[in-house]
Amino acid sequence: MEWWGVIVAMASLMTWCSFRQEAREKKTFAEHFRQHQASRPVIAAEEFSRQCGADVSPDIANRVRRILAEVGVTWILPSDAADAFHSDGIYADDHLEADLGYHLDSLAFIELEARLEDEFGVRLVAIEHDGPVTVRDIVLVVKRSLNI
Repeated sequence: MEWWGVIVAMASLMTWCSFRQEAREKKTFAEHFRQHQASRPVIAAEEFSRQCGADVSPDIANRVRRILAEVGVTWILPSDAADAFHSDGIYADDHLEADLGYHLDSLAFIELEARLEDEFGVRLVAIEHDGPVTVRDIVLVVKRSLNI
């Protein structure tokens, strides 16, 4: 019986340490993200659309960018850093993981996919991709899914 108590105590300690580590990583990323966003100018909607590609409509590009920011505030940054995530600070060449904090196997990415599908009323078409996924890649996936 006492071994069960030891096992439960060890499991609780490991869980607590894991949560502490995750909180530290989120805080570190939030500081990196604040510095990243503050170090460059905001980009106008029309320019962002041009960065995504000549054949991408400003409406599609900026709706994707808005959703990326909304999901980022909800899932990625701690609540005290939410003010750092603005859609006009997201560039087409931003990497989802390195620059925006999305991990492709995370709940945030699943939420992003669901929100994009709801926003555009389509099922997103998967793409084969080597290397980091950028915001432009997401915009182009939405565009392809809309068959435009």
